[in-house]
Amino acid sequence: MAPYDTSSSICQALNAGMLCDVAGNGKEALAAIENATYHIVLMDFMMPEMDGATATRLLRKMEAEKGLRRLPVIGISATLTNEAPCIAAGMDRCIQKPIKEAELLKMVDTFIAHDDHGASVDGSGGAVVGSRPESPAEFRVMLAEDSKANQMAISRLLKAQGVVVTVVDDGSVAVEKLVNEKAAFDLAFFDINMPIMGGVEALRQAGRCRLTVSKPVLNAPMVSALETII
Repeated sequence: MAPYDTSSSICQALNAGMLCDVAGNGKEALAAIENATYHIVLMDFMMPEMDGATATRLLRKMEAEKGLRRLPVIGISATLTNEAPCIAAGMDRCIQKPIKEAELLKMVDTFIAHDDHGASVDGSGGAVVGSRPESPAEFRVMLAEDSKANQMAISRLLKAQGVVVTVVDDGSVAVEKLVNEKAAFDLAFFDINMPIMGGVEALRQAGRCRLTVSKPVLNAPMVSALETII
């Protein structure tokens, strides 16, 4: 929950299988939290009417009084030089402005992956009905994608189904793994446009390597989840 000029850039960075609600101050944030279910809160430390520190303290008090699950809160600040004030207010971490997309995504994914507890999720964080693969450790997927946001979203959705995901950020690295390292995968996702080598050229160069699929490639929950971002 942050002022609207900051929140627009944050929501854009998280626009990969996630839904963002925006609040303009701490009071609006608390009202939203009381009326909806969230996996994580991004809380600006300094806001008008009620700042993030006060809002987080009130949130922790409400959780304690009502016996609620602790909601992860990541503080956002342009002035703090360390996390101590955020931690003292009850926040879990703090990130500095200007926000770096890769840093934000990594931090958010850490909390969301822990919050999922291995459950299947859809693009909005809701439950997906369906079973995991019977032998999840045996189903291997390579994801060739240069966007950090898409890497995070697709990996999280696949891992929620028990899939082992290997992520590379360029087609040339994918070719190296498939052809030279002889890495074995049951399925591969290739982004068509990547900076050094795109997916089409990578597939041409990896033509000598056949991907053998000995089991169903995608179960229904995986298809449903991936449709939210593909």
